[in-house]
Formats: sequence, structure tokens, C-alpha cells
Amino acid sequence: MIEEQDGKYLGGLTPLPEDIIRDKIKNIDEHRAHETAEMMCVKCYYRYQGVWPEQTLLKNLECPHCKKTGGIIKTGQTIFDT
Repeated sequence: MIEEQDGKYLGGLTPLPEDIIRDKIKNIDEHRAHETAEMMCVKCYYRYQGVWPEQTLLKNLECPHCKKTGGIIKTGQTIFDT
């Protein structure tokens, strides 16, 4: 016999309580490869420490200060430089 709950096929499995499901499900985007570097906006000269998904092009990043895209560059200084 096929079990259904709220119109969804469960494959004969008993559904888990919502609190267990919430604790087990992880956001895959939080574990994707990323980059971090000191960044600078060439439009407003704002410097900041940036973190972005590895596959994102710098020209698509938005400046957190002036909110414009297309002007973000890496400064070349690492967070470990003193």
C-alpha cells in the first residue's frame, strides 16, 4: 500500500517529525567552495574583507558601500599579512 501525506508519495516510509527534519537538513550553499580576500571598489574607494562563491566573477560582485557592481578588485593583500 502506498502511503501519502499532504498528497506526497512517501514510498512506504513513515514521515519524520518536523523538528528532526529541520535539524538534519543542511544548506548545501554554505558548504560550496568560496574565496576570501581584501577587496576595493574602484568607484567609491571602499576597502573591505570579501567572501564570495568561487564561481562568481569579480565583475558581478556588488560594493557593500555604494551598491554598484563592476568595480570590485582584489588588493592583493592577504588577511594574514601584518
